[in-house]
Amino acid sequence: MILRPGKTPSGVEVRGHIRRLVWAIRRHWSTTRITIRGDGHYGRPEVMDWCEANDVDYIFGLTGTKALATKIDEFSDSRRARAGCRA
Repeated sequence: MILRPGKTPSGVEVRGHIRRLVWAIRRHWSTTRITIRGDGHYGRPEVMDWCEANDVDYIFGLTGTKALATKIDEFSDSRRARAGCRA
């Protein structure tokens, strides 16, 4: 947990936090497979590039857009119907 100002961090700032965290983990457990899970502000090109170059898996939430919602509407509606969910 890092307490920081309530502003959206830059990709360089996030990459620095991730790099230090991964270094600390690998210092003690060098063979452990690491997966970083972060909200949308972690999903920056600088961070994803660093993770891929350093054998770190990642799962980042991404902010939805109208264009994305349009592309998945048909699939999500049929999925909800099969699962018996209400929209």
